[in-house]
Amino acid sequence: MAAHVRSVPRDGAFVVPRGAVTGSNAPRLFALILTCSAVLGAVLPCACAPTHAAKTPLGDLANLGSLNAVMEEQEHTAEPHFAKASADTLTEDDLVTLADVGDRLVATSARTKAFSKDPEFDALADQLGGHAKALADAARAKDVAAAKKALGDVHATCDACHSKFH
Repeated sequence: MAAHVRSVPRDGAFVVPRGAVTGSNAPRLFALILTCSAVLGAVLPCACAPTHAAKTPLGDLANLGSLNAVMEEQEHTAEPHFAKASADTLTEDDLVTLADVGDRLVATSARTKAFSKDPEFDALADQLGGHAKALADAARAKDVAAAKKALGDVHATCDACHSKFH
């Protein structure tokens, strides 16, 4: 990787310009470049990755093994989209995403009842499932007003449940 360095004649002697990559400092420079590359390679993907991303396939949501796993899935599914309830409009991509959010919340709210805390907890899970179904249906129908309302209802139900049971 060392580049050819032209010596500069000075007073009858050849002097290598200061800072030139030579055989003696090339290994240090190479090590520095590798270190920087490794650090950036480790840091940049984390900085660019979404902070919330539901990873469990829809068909596997019914098999989540704990209430904590269900709650994490619901949070990662819904929370990034709550601000859309007050947006001026929703794009086609938003509606596709919200239909998926609704489907995922229907599945997780049903699974939540497997870890029932009491009848009020089950009622809130049912309420969340109803709002989630309304969200999915409205998004598929491209009914922006209904989708935004249903998303706001989902958010309110999440808040109500967390204030009671969290």
